[in-house]
Amino acid sequence: MLELDLTVAKLEKAKTKRSLARRSRRRRLLLESLEDRRLLAGDQPPNVLSVVRADSNPTNAAAVNYTVTFDEPVRFVDATDFQLISGGSVAGATLAQVIPQTASTFNSIYTVAVNSGSGTGTLKLNVIDDNSIRDQQNDRLGGNGAGNGDYTVGETYTIDKTVPTVASISLIGTPTASASTIEYNVTFSEAVTGVNTGDFQLITSGLTGSSINSVAGSGTSYVVQVAVGAGAGTIQLALVDDDSIIDVATN
Repeated sequence: MLELDLTVAKLEKAKTKRSLARRSRRRRLLLESLEDRRLLAGDQPPNVLSVVRADSNPTNAAAVNYTVTFDEPVRFVDATDFQLISGGSVAGATLAQVIPQTASTFNSIYTVAVNSGSGTGTLKLNVIDDNSIRDQQNDRLGGNGAGNGDYTVGETYTIDKTVPTVASISLIGTPTASASTIEYNVTFSEAVTGVNTGDFQLITSGLTGSSINSVAGSGTSYVVQVAVGAGAGTIQLALVDDDSIIDVATN
């Protein structure tokens, strides 16, 4: 009888284990089903879609703006959710303010204003997930946990606050004493536009009727043709800064 009782006890124990295992499987399947329904219903954590420049580029502006777009309306977006990455000699760049697109509590689009600091180089804005940004279902950016909603592949500004300068003005070739025209090659420190005859003047001695005929070229190199005039003497070409010559960033 004792052996029979032990066998029955073992069978009951095994039956109980199987029952618990079945319940556990059912519970797991139920949870998975509920999770699938939640995802199908669109209750997913918010994510950053893009971080793009809102102003012209390259730029020498003291302040620039980025447009940050989320895949659904979110709240609690502030300066602590962003990080500035600078390159080159850019220094002192700071976050100025974060502006939602509307007065609503939840917004999909935010403008981040940035002081560009000093120097020349690059400036990039990253979204740093500190687990504070939430959507209307209270889901956190990227899901629970800091860092899983980071966005570091946004657009970069080229900050150019270096003014162009004249690198050299050199006479082309070896003109003869009887030459009626001569040419100078004018080289700038970087590509510029707005170069014209009004940007130059002639310094002469012993000559009359000397004049600047034309200016041709682009980028960093320009050729200035000069009419020598009459008489015997010297002639020199100089640049006059009238603020018409600018680089791509309008310096």
